[in-house]
Amino acid sequence: MRDQAMPMVEPEISGFYLDRDGDIWERRNEGWRLILQRGVAVDPEALWDWAEGHVRDYAPFTLVHGDAYAARMAAVAFPTARPQDGTSP
Repeated sequence: MRDQAMPMVEPEISGFYLDRDGDIWERRNEGWRLILQRGVAVDPEALWDWAEGHVRDYAPFTLVHGDAYAARMAAVAFPTARPQDGTSP
């Protein structure tokens, strides 16, 4: 019998995740955003798909925290970005 890896299941909870390399991703309903890769901010507009965008290749993912952590990570990664509601961070 051949050893077969279990398929990785996409996390359902929106939030920030660490991948197997320690990079930070944001899970949204629209898709995945790579936030920090090797400690460097990545394009905030690019969305990746779990299967077609090969996000699953970086699994397993560990949920980091909720909204407070998300706001902090966004401020660190994209200091000039503004929240979608137009308020200042």
